[in-house]
Amino acid sequence: MPTAIHAMSAAELSAAYATKKLSPVEATEAFLRRIEALDSAINAFCLVDRAAAGAQARAAEARWQKGAPLSPLDGVRGLAFVAFPLHPAGAPGVERAHHLADVTVPILFLQGTRDKLAELHLLRSVVETLGPRATLHVVDDADHSLHVRASSGRTDAKVVLELARTMSACRPPRACSPWPSRAIAARAWEAGRRWCPRCRWP
Repeated sequence: MPTAIHAMSAAELSAAYATKKLSPVEATEAFLRRIEALDSAINAFCLVDRAAAGAQARAAEARWQKGAPLSPLDGVRGLAFVAFPLHPAGAPGVERAHHLADVTVPILFLQGTRDKLAELHLLRSVVETLGPRATLHVVDDADHSLHVRASSGRTDAKVVLELARTMSACRPPRACSPWPSRAIAARAWEAGRRWCPRCRWP
């Protein structure tokens, strides 16, 4: 049985676009239908911009038809890892992150301080190695499920809100990704600015 579009991996979608078995427009429409069918129950999206999604899908489709996609993952402008499983529990290492060196879009890691599958000092070394395109947001007292203890003074619902706000604030620059330098990105972040200092997007 063919894999449902919404269950396809990014690599499978890319391969389907390349062989013209599927188009970005068809995939986008399938995802929008899935959101419409399920989101009232799970409330996973704060905003669904159908017009923008359709416009971006049509632009990507035109590039694929010309054989000139921006990248194998044309249209993906950033990745967010929620509780990245850097290593097995009790077996610290960074081997699982080696493939991230090939990623060219901005990467956001959202990680808890009690996550046994990612010792923070190791994850910080990964982020440093990846350079200015990688950002780490640490969630105090959270475990691998991003659950926090009652003694932390916060609830899991507040953590979810923190994650949503962090991901929303970290939209990658349209024209200047990655940012010019880690120092510039850090100064912009500290100043509460979430846009690229060169093109001033979003």
